[in-house]
Amino acid sequence: MNVTIESLTTYPLKSAGGCALTSTRLKIDGLPSDRRWMLVDEAGRFVSQRRLPKMALLSTSLSTEGIQIGYPGRHSLVVNRMKEGDSFRVTMHRPDENLEVFSAGEEAAQWFTECFEDSSIDSLRLVRLVNGFARRIPDRPEDNQQQVQLSDGYPFLVACQSSLDLLNERFGVKSGMPLEMERFRPNIVLGGTDPWSEMKNGQVLEDESGSIRLRLVKPCQRCTIPQVDPTTGERDLPAELHDVLRELDRDRESPLNCFGQNAILESGHSETLSVGQSLRLLSA
Repeated sequence: MNVTIESLTTYPLKSAGGCALTSTRLKIDGLPSDRRWMLVDEAGRFVSQRRLPKMALLSTSLSTEGIQIGYPGRHSLVVNRMKEGDSFRVTMHRPDENLEVFSAGEEAAQWFTECFEDSSIDSLRLVRLVNGFARRIPDRPEDNQQQVQLSDGYPFLVACQSSLDLLNERFGVKSGMPLEMERFRPNIVLGGTDPWSEMKNGQVLEDESGSIRLRLVKPCQRCTIPQVDPTTGERDLPAELHDVLRELDRDRESPLNCFGQNAILESGHSETLSVGQSLRLLSA
């Protein structure tokens, strides 16, 4: 099946707003700036919109020095990606997955803590993996060739616009609240497909020359984040959204509330993807 890249998005800060791209180079561990930073609490546990829905209001933009982060009513914060301080350990979903990170410093920590001072979290720190720390994909710890930065599990997330259109027919139109693709936070959005075409495991996205190969390996099971309105930081959608996702996914052996497909890069490190580029979606 021939498909087209409709959009490319990177999310420099985990759970914050994304940056639209017209083109980008591929890396084995994701788009070059994707999920390089995240917030942790005083205990060193990662923080996302699951705990702080208002993180949806954080905006990000890229610069040669690093990233610029904004929040309503506050001056922007510029974070230098090259400055590296003392390292320490933090955890994500599993307590046994210890990640070696460094902090962006006290100014950044104070800035984020003040943004969310009304929350139940006393203090926040902005961190990223130390240079040279190779994080294996949590579901594939035996695979030495595949790596990931600070996403929940995989370096790329792929979705089809037609799948969102179908979801809106079943849920968005009925509820009077059409859903935006940004609620699902994909890196690559494809056009020219049938709904749910991306949900078959093992398929390959390949460019015309065959030099780029992205393998679709695992449907993305959804948490509460798609229920958060990215413009208000409030949970505005009912849990019935997940029931509709299960219904649309009913043909799978184990129906889950999934949307989008996690992917890994099999070949094409340093190759370029661009909006409007044609790809082939090949069966396993």
